[in-house]
Amino acid sequence: MVAPGAGAWSVAVPAAANSAAPDAADTAALRAAGSPMRFAEQRGRGRYDRGMKLYTRRGDQGQTDLFGGRRVNKADLRVEVYGTVDELNCAVGLAAAGCRDEELGGLMASIQAMLLELGAELANPPRQAAATPGDADAPGPGDVDAPPPAAGPGQSTPAAPGCPAGAPPAPARGDGGPAAARVTALERAIDSLCERLPPLRHFILPGGNECAARLHLARAVCRRAERLAVALTRREPGGDEAVVFLNRLSDLLFAMARRANHAAGIEDVPWTPPGRGHGGSP
Repeated sequence: MVAPGAGAWSVAVPAAANSAAPDAADTAALRAAGSPMRFAEQRGRGRYDRGMKLYTRRGDQGQTDLFGGRRVNKADLRVEVYGTVDELNCAVGLAAAGCRDEELGGLMASIQAMLLELGAELANPPRQAAATPGDADAPGPGDVDAPPPAAGPGQSTPAAPGCPAGAPPAPARGDGGPAAARVTALERAIDSLCERLPPLRHFILPGGNECAARLHLARAVCRRAERLAVALTRREPGGDEAVVFLNRLSDLLFAMARRANHAAGIEDVPWTPPGRGHGGSP
């Protein structure tokens, strides 16, 4: 799925995972709409085409359309998930705009395409969830934004990519179809980057050059999207593939940030507990 070319990455984007997912025509319309939320709203009215106006007035009362025409509150957890995926896509685009590394730039372009299609899939709820009230389980501070298990700033586990010792990554869940293929593509990209990076033996501080700092920011947005996706799986069936994909993507963004610094001759800055250096107590 992932192969280094002449200084750039090529990541194949698998087709939709099931018959209910967007088809080729939907994907083209999705790209024209620019975001899953706008496309779902247009598709819900059966009105998307090349001459469609940017505004629809459909969302003026705080509701939007999912695939299939189901109307939900814009504070609905599912909307929050694919809206955050859209935010993540913007963060990756911002990182790409400030990156001069051809390899990383090509990889980010592929990631953006995958995120756009993931957002469309998230806007397409399982049929059995169609009767779920749109605003019954809007995200709450205690449910959605609880931080993941942390072992230090900047990383979620001691075995963060980079990638020395530690437990191997959890296997991707799913049926081995397109969703699993996307995860495999990310894992291969991680492995290739890590092979060319110094072993990671300490937690590091996010930062470095501009490209790396933006990639670290994108990684943090990705972790938030993952937490929201986890909350969604607790409310509705399905969605496990999105959780695995976002989990692995955050690892890839971390490895890419390290690669951006390494290519620029900037060393990782290890995290030192307060009182042991780097300014002592805050």
